[in-house]
Amino acid sequence: MNWYLKVLKQYADFEGRARRKELWMFWLFNMLFVILAMALDNVLDITVAGTVYGPLYIIYGLVVFVPNMAVQIRRLHDIGKSLLDVVIVPYPLRRDYFDCILCD
Repeated sequence: MNWYLKVLKQYADFEGRARRKELWMFWLFNMLFVILAMALDNVLDITVAGTVYGPLYIIYGLVVFVPNMAVQIRRLHDIGKSLLDVVIVPYPLRRDYFDCILCD
């Protein structure tokens, strides 16, 4: 739980590094809280029509969006990558995929 709170405290820190344990412990507790929010939405019967999630799930997702991105980017820095490495490298693969779809 300390790792989860550490990520929340560094919610806008996109500099530096994050250890593997910090990322995966955040993901573990994040998934537990997501399941809890979905369960509460269903128990309280406040789900969005035709789905299994509701306002608690949506609010939680919005609250942890920036800390989630921050810890992922810090983890990329720890392994010697940047966000651009993740965004730019797969571009040719996406381009070829869409070229094949549009050519037909």
